[in-house]
Amino acid sequence: MDLNYRRPATGAANGLLQYQIGSGSFVDIQSLNFSVSATTGGSIPTIDLSSFTDLQNVKSDKTITFRIVLYNSTASGSGAGPWYVFDRLQDSDFKISGIVKTETLGVSTANTSKIVLVKNTLVKNEIVFGANASVKIYNTAGQLVKTARVSENESLNVSSLRTGIYVVEGNVNGQMVSQKIIKN
Repeated sequence: MDLNYRRPATGAANGLLQYQIGSGSFVDIQSLNFSVSATTGGSIPTIDLSSFTDLQNVKSDKTITFRIVLYNSTASGSGAGPWYVFDRLQDSDFKISGIVKTETLGVSTANTSKIVLVKNTLVKNEIVFGANASVKIYNTAGQLVKTARVSENESLNVSSLRTGIYVVEGNVNGQMVSQKIIKN
């Protein structure tokens, strides 16, 4: 995230950058110092948001709100003057760069093949496989929870997984196959 700003000499000299996901509480990212009060403005070095795990893999239906809480103004009310956040190199006023990736975790309906990856979709402690495959198991949050290389009619112990719904994805003879399982 890159920030450029312009403030009057009596305007806020400090700020706090925060984010909010959905309607949750605002979380502090970083304190900001706006030391330049020249009419050309100043710059805040790039702020790397990759260390904020809450901001990684946010679902596409969630809104992320960023705000700057300003403080340490030497004037009050309208005497503080206008305060701007802008990008000197672009036409837009404020820019946050990142990647928005939307993925759907689930069973593919486009696969018309009758390959049976998992023989038992209701699982207690072991998944029995119907094909040789390299498999990955994902929880409903899309997190990879287990990987394995399995053979046809082989069982894979999943007793360590919590009760719930999982998606087993496997590469069978060069074709990706997904199946839902319910762990009870």
